[in-house]
Amino acid sequence: MRRLRAQERAKRAPLLRALRRRVERAETKIAELEQEQQQLTTTLSTAAPDTNFAEISRRLRNVQHELHRNALEWEEAATALEQAEQE
Repeated sequence: MRRLRAQERAKRAPLLRALRRRVERAETKIAELEQEQQQLTTTLSTAAPDTNFAEISRRLRNVQHELHRNALEWEEAATALEQAEQE
């Protein structure tokens, strides 16, 4: 019985590692994007007269879109990891 459980864990190990990496990559990317979003927001709120508002606003929208996409990726990977760990 113990051997069977060990074999099952060994079979699931590559899947669990891959899912953990997906979760970690998404978390890292989210943190980077949140930092950039904060910087862009600060730049817009304390802008100098020669600030390119259009470009900064465009980048801010792109960052927000990427944040949303990465949050969905994280949620999907985290849910899959949780399910795989419970099996």
